[in-house]
Amino acid sequence: MDNITHKNSSSSFSRDFSAAFSLRFKDGSPVVPFGWEPWDLFGISQDEFEEKEELEAEAIEAAANAAAEAASAAFLGNTENYEQKSEAQRLTEEKAEKATRERFSLMEYLKDVMRPHLRPNSPIMKCYKIPCSTAVTYSQGLDERGNKIAKVEGVCHDHSVHFCPMCSFKIAIGRALQVATIADKAREQGKGLYHMVLTMRHSKYDVMDDLMQEMAEAKKDFWRNGSVREIYDANFEDRIDTLEMMFGFDDENGEGGNGLHEHYHITLIGSPGLDCSKLQPKLEQYWIKSLGGEEKGKAGGVALKLKPWSTEDLAHYLTKLPTASFEMAMGAHTKHFDKADDGEEKKKGEHFGFFQVARIAMKYAGLRPYLEPLIQAYYFATKGKCFMRFTRGLLERYGLKKKTDAELAEDGGKLLEQLCVISNQDYKKLTHAQIAESRILAKRGDKSALWEFFKELGIFCRENAEELEKEWNGCTDETNETENQTNRGGKHAKTSKTR
Repeated sequence: MDNITHKNSSSSFSRDFSAAFSLRFKDGSPVVPFGWEPWDLFGISQDEFEEKEELEAEAIEAAANAAAEAASAAFLGNTENYEQKSEAQRLTEEKAEKATRERFSLMEYLKDVMRPHLRPNSPIMKCYKIPCSTAVTYSQGLDERGNKIAKVEGVCHDHSVHFCPMCSFKIAIGRALQVATIADKAREQGKGLYHMVLTMRHSKYDVMDDLMQEMAEAKKDFWRNGSVREIYDANFEDRIDTLEMMFGFDDENGEGGNGLHEHYHITLIGSPGLDCSKLQPKLEQYWIKSLGGEEKGKAGGVALKLKPWSTEDLAHYLTKLPTASFEMAMGAHTKHFDKADDGEEKKKGEHFGFFQVARIAMKYAGLRPYLEPLIQAYYFATKGKCFMRFTRGLLERYGLKKKTDAELAEDGGKLLEQLCVISNQDYKKLTHAQIAESRILAKRGDKSALWEFFKELGIFCRENAEELEKEWNGCTDETNETENQTNRGGKHAKTSKTR
């Protein structure tokens, strides 16, 4: 890894993760296990821990003071002025840039966790790190929402919606925009929108890939059921299936660690004003049958829930799609509630998305022996699995172009300004942190700062690919010979001029 100290785990890992799910959390942070000291969570000494705590306290205090000064300068009665808007915009941009750095840091860590189990040329290892052409072009672009983006062409992406923090975010944003457009047009046409959730019973002792296979087969059987098809055809015309996964860990009292919670959020488009209270019991009956009976269904909680989509709930759901991969804060988690005998809800367990689990493992080195095998198993269990499915022709009927996850993950958008071109060999030298900084500068459109950034790294920029091609044509005989070896299948050829 570039910046993170990490000890590679064994090439084999257990299918029993009950110990991992028995780790205790309180409000998103791990509770120190019995017999441990606080510094054991971070895998450092007491002196290092105390120094770390002191530095973090100073940073928090400095940030609070800066925020207070900004707030006092920004809000002057009810007056709105250019400076206030600029300050708000600046803070928003800083938050987005911080998220970019955190996503690349997490990507770096996840690659290191998977390195013992994957080939060096596997897609996840090459993602954003290895060029796929002779030159890498940096530009500032504009996405579909009108926001400025970094447009970097000539770099590999693995298109993993479940595992890659960068690709997942871009795919989820694209899908959320598609669903929002469909929902708006459906309502304009007087159609009703409904939300159905499919769940099944699960525990910390379940085998991850077996549980996911059972859920997938049950869902397939459910939609093939003739009675379900009859209800669907009479009331609905289209649906959007979204797969969501949460990890259930014990709370501070040692309760609620129910393991991997795979479930489906399904958006149904159909007749307006349907009585969901009458449809739900029928559909739930067939869903439980598809699961194999009450033991796998209702006994573990709500097996199927159907209700109309309110505007607020749909907006929250669409925001949540990219949030899972965008929000790296430790507090991004949910709490599970059970009904007590007196009818009151009792907090039980804490649930995290995959990227929050990975973030915890990256931050707390002492928990890695528990969480890294879980991360590795999750990669193989979700590899190739679809994140969102639309019924046939749905996108086209609402005037949208059908796009694969790979198309959404690639750097797209409208070109605003081309900033520079560097060689593939120079790009390979960049660490994940340096890639993050170069993309931030490209998103800003700060050409001079980007060129200066590369210059300090000993990387020479060119205005365009043609200039870079001229340099190759004028390279030394030795380099030409190695390039010829490449064309004949040589393994160790240089593809840019030796400086």
